[in-house]
Amino acid sequence: MKQILFLVFLVLASILSAQTISNAEALDLAQRFMSDKSAKSIVLIPVSVSEKGYSHFYVFTDELNSSFVVMSATRNAFPVIAWSFESGFADPVPDVVKGYFDWAEVQLADAVNSGRKPAAEVEREWISLEQTGKLPVNEKSNISPLLTTTWDQGCYYNGMSPIAPSGPCGRCYAGCVATAMGQVMKYHNYPTVGQGTHTYGTFSYPNQTADFGATTYVWDSMPNSINDDNEYIAEFLYHCGVSVDMDFAFDGSGAQTTDARDAFVDYFKYSDYCFHLEKTGIMDQSWYDLIENELQSKRPIMYRGFGSGGHAFVLDGMQNSDHFHFNWGWSGYYNGYFILSNLSPGGSDFTTDQAGIFGVEPAETDMVYCQSQTVLTAVSDTISDGSGEERYGNNSTCKWLIQPPGAGLIYIHFLELETEKDIDPVYVFNGTSTSDPMVAMVSGFTVPSEILVWGPSALVFFQTDQMMRAGGFTLTYTSSQVGLNEAWNHNLISVFPNPAYEKLSIEIDDRLNSLVKKIEILTSEGQVLDDIDNPEEMQSVRVADYPAGVYFLRFVGENDIIVKPFTVL
Repeated sequence: MKQILFLVFLVLASILSAQTISNAEALDLAQRFMSDKSAKSIVLIPVSVSEKGYSHFYVFTDELNSSFVVMSATRNAFPVIAWSFESGFADPVPDVVKGYFDWAEVQLADAVNSGRKPAAEVEREWISLEQTGKLPVNEKSNISPLLTTTWDQGCYYNGMSPIAPSGPCGRCYAGCVATAMGQVMKYHNYPTVGQGTHTYGTFSYPNQTADFGATTYVWDSMPNSINDDNEYIAEFLYHCGVSVDMDFAFDGSGAQTTDARDAFVDYFKYSDYCFHLEKTGIMDQSWYDLIENELQSKRPIMYRGFGSGGHAFVLDGMQNSDHFHFNWGWSGYYNGYFILSNLSPGGSDFTTDQAGIFGVEPAETDMVYCQSQTVLTAVSDTISDGSGEERYGNNSTCKWLIQPPGAGLIYIHFLELETEKDIDPVYVFNGTSTSDPMVAMVSGFTVPSEILVWGPSALVFFQTDQMMRAGGFTLTYTSSQVGLNEAWNHNLISVFPNPAYEKLSIEIDDRLNSLVKKIEILTSEGQVLDDIDNPEEMQSVRVADYPAGVYFLRFVGENDIIVKPFTVL
């Protein structure tokens, strides 16, 4: 029995050893990964994090400590946890960042101790990293960080927080919720003036009051970062704190991110359709799609996570490897790309503490920039939602009827497409109304390929709901009369099978019936073997008695002729 247990122990030990990544192995992979990202060779050095309680991941920085990368120490989890070219790995680690690394450590320990096999997507990343120095890409977008600010909640930023001799610069921290709110609103440079007033009491300090409606927020006087007193930023962040009943303290001020949603709307005049949403119960892919839609719509997300701390920061960018850009609100320290998902899929769900505020954008009077219906008769023209540099209006219902004289084919090319994915679609119908056949429905931020509509009419229909806006769309169309060559090139005439043995089928789109007057079957010398007058949609020609060789089909139209070869076996 002892021998059996010993053998089991050896097998388990060998499995765990095979899944463990050494510091040297991680350094080699990290160096290749970071060099590829920076397009130049980077020399990395290890940073000891064991004294911080982290034993399941490695940290490496460049020699100047101006960048860092965090690598998993086990193949049971995704290899690259985080990286940055904006910051080194500096002490002390802010609580908001420490919360993330604590969250990662717990997950990695679970991945090692569970004994489960690595998920397929985890193995795929390790293989790609080892073979290419890159992570595999997915269908998501690369969106550069939206924010340019690197604000903080300590010295100078807390210039109007309650006085606290033990706090930074003798005051309480402004609070991570206030700093996150402030950076989101600074991105929009809105509002110029707030609305309403708010007063609340605290246990440690006198009542705190802000008169938002009597305050002008001077955005041009709020730079991306400060190293000295700035009354405009200090007042603004204080107002953000008051708006969420900030619990001011010298060692860290706190508030609920759920309260920030109402504060955006009630005091800072942001759209009332913005909403706070927790990730609990939402699949990763659906959550990522929601984030991508926000970032594509140029709306930074005030985000909450990780673990029990519930710290607030801003999610403002993403890469197509499931890494998202965090601005932690700590003077730029640790800003970079981090994984949001479970680091080792297949085990417990460690993402339930995450939440975000979506749809945060300035409230605007809904304007419909386009007409209820516009008729276009030019051979070619341009169509857009009409909002120009603005975002399109909510509750828009606009139609463009394309009817050039004699149009046989209408070609539609989208030049720009920025609409709420699956919510604010652009439809294309083959006809004059929305009851005619739908040719295409497009939305989101990816320009589709050319859309071909059979003439004589095409209807473009744009409809938006009452929530959230984006940049809109621009398309061009051209039209032409239909010739046999165009019909063939667009597969409106097809011949099959080719080569043929017993029977050759000829299929003609029903819209071409009046266009094709005759079909002739010719030998390679040009002799007419058979002909079909006024062909139907589907024709069948018996070729079993034809000698093997190459033959030709001659399609005769009103104004043109095309000749196409086929082979008989």
